[in-house]
Amino acid sequence: MRQSPRQPDLLDLLDGMRSLFEKRLVGPFEGLVFRSVSKDYAKDPDLLSGNGAFEHAGRWNPKGVFRAVHGSESPELALSEALAVGRRSGFPDEQQLPRVTRAIRVRLSRVLDLRHPAVLRELKVTIRQLKSHTWWQSPKAGQEALTQSIGRAASETGFEGIIVPSAVSKSEFNLIVFPSNLSARSRMEIGDSGY
Repeated sequence: MRQSPRQPDLLDLLDGMRSLFEKRLVGPFEGLVFRSVSKDYAKDPDLLSGNGAFEHAGRWNPKGVFRAVHGSESPELALSEALAVGRRSGFPDEQQLPRVTRAIRVRLSRVLDLRHPAVLRELKVTIRQLKSHTWWQSPKAGQEALTQSIGRAASETGFEGIIVPSAVSKSEFNLIVFPSNLSARSRMEIGDSGY
């Protein structure tokens, strides 16, 4: 019987993140991502603030620790991700609609790409662990979820964002941006405003 790998703790993850910088396994990201939000949060300052993630725990961020802006590779994935969160909280789809989907232009220089096999090896995690982790159960047990610890370690070591596999799609990805870590050259803007 094959054992599942041991979940790394925060100190292991912080060490792994630092070694990614040393091994130059940190890269840029430039492109469009999409956000699906309720009408109340679709306004420009709210859309890019990361306040919603700060106030509510998510797969990649513990509640009240750092701001994070979640984007998806496609508009369809953004809606699927948002509806999945609501369903898990007991809200039927009809209560979650209408939603507003906006394109976000992103240019980052220090991004952790969790699709990269060398990065996964360095952090001692697998795609399967990341996609199947039931992060919402960890706080009930008084623990921080593995994925939240990865987000925390990435934010604390200066990454501007992380590319993560979607838990609702087999092949698409999400981008989590840490607004307070953006360098002077990095940008995150509403898609129709340009930069």
